[in-house]
Amino acid sequence: MLTGMDAARVVSVVEVALDRSQRDPASFASVIDSRSGSWPITEAASFAHLAMRCVELSRATRPDLRGEVLPALMQLAERAQLYDTRALKKSVSLSSSNQPPTWFICPITQV
Repeated sequence: MLTGMDAARVVSVVEVALDRSQRDPASFASVIDSRSGSWPITEAASFAHLAMRCVELSRATRPDLRGEVLPALMQLAERAQLYDTRALKKSVSLSSSNQPPTWFICPITQV
């Protein structure tokens, strides 16, 4: 979603990019696929860090979906909206619509 890379190499490439971005935050932009849209670098790196935790081989070290992943994604979405002047200024509530936020729906399935 973020890099456009195949699964065989995405983990190693993103690990290197995250390590390099600690010294030079702007360098993370080199792994962002231009087809994925305009990602703020800080939010993209945060998303990638979360994704790397989610693909850990050991299930015990992966983050909890409800307790960690969902809140982190919601926070990233809110932060990303600050960069998007076209974003609607409304809060998303799962309880009011019973529908997941659009950024949780696979873009391939959206028509």
